[in-house]
Amino acid sequence: MKKYKTLQELFSNPRRWTKGSYAKNKSGDLVSVSSEQAVCFCLYGGADAVYGFNLTNKKLHMVLNKLTKFVTKRLVIADIDNALEEYNDHPKTTIKDIQSLVKEANV
Repeated sequence: MKKYKTLQELFSNPRRWTKGSYAKNKSGDLVSVSSEQAVCFCLYGGADAVYGFNLTNKKLHMVLNKLTKFVTKRLVIADIDNALEEYNDHPKTTIKDIQSLVKEANV
């Protein structure tokens, strides 16, 4: 997988976004975010892929918290712990919404 510097860069191509999974390969099968075969990501999976999945990664936590803040302004979320997943997978959420969100959050 190519390394992207920001979520804005990752999601500039609509084909790199998905719903219902953190990451998928080119056949649409579920794969790990860290897999070399991963070609598209949900909002959370994209953050992991761009900023590095590591429970102690301060940059990743900052980005996730920032995104959650912006998401909760856009949609009433029942479970704040899963806000990014709920927003990403919401039936009305589109790639344009994701692109707007990451631009607004500047991540």
